[in-house]
Amino acid sequence: MPTLVLGGDRTGPWASAAAQALTAALPDPRHHTLKGQDHNVSWDVLAPVLREFLGG
Repeated sequence: MPTLVLGGDRTGPWASAAAQALTAALPDPRHHTLKGQDHNVSWDVLAPVLREFLGG
């Protein structure tokens, strides 16, 4: 089963490292970086990514 790993490109290096570690550890990862986002992600940016991942 695929797992979506998300991160914002305006979060600290700790978040990017965590996302990379998760992506490397999971059997079927999907990694996506949210442009212009920090840890408090805008729904307008998040919703299309979730919709695509969930197949809708």
